[in-house]
Amino acid sequence: MPEPLGVVDSPPIEPQRLAAAAAGAAEAAPDTAEPVPRIHRRAPRMPRLRSGTQRPRSRAWRRVAVAGVVLAVLAVIATGGLLAAQSVYFIGADANGQVTVYNGLPYTLAGGVRLYTQYYVSGITVAELSPLERGRLFNNELRSQQAATNLVSQLELDRIAGQ
Repeated sequence: MPEPLGVVDSPPIEPQRLAAAAAGAAEAAPDTAEPVPRIHRRAPRMPRLRSGTQRPRSRAWRRVAVAGVVLAVLAVIATGGLLAAQSVYFIGADANGQVTVYNGLPYTLAGGVRLYTQYYVSGITVAELSPLERGRLFNNELRSQQAATNLVSQLELDRIAGQ
């Protein structure tokens, strides 16, 4: 008596041996051979998104968030740089030729944007200074507020003349 289909006492048959057995059975007696069970395999499916617009929207929000964070970091860096630039002073000459203490950095950007402002204008002109004094004062050295004003005050009191 033949075993009913679906009851298997033997280990699973490999696909090559199953195909060879089916080919041999078909050649021997096509009408009397038992039907060979077929192995059905499915290809794995990719998970589907809930809606077609959800993924691009999340990418757009992610890009906006990253751009916002980058802009915030740049703003903090720029603010720190401006505050640091306002804590330094240098000595120069104004348009009238007077010795002046400036607050900021001794640079002018494209478009005429100056990174400095006048802090103190002395009563001494550049023409009154010796070459040694000019070299000491106008070297664009960054100083503290106290150091820059003390140097100009000593110059005004004629304490550094001839040095």
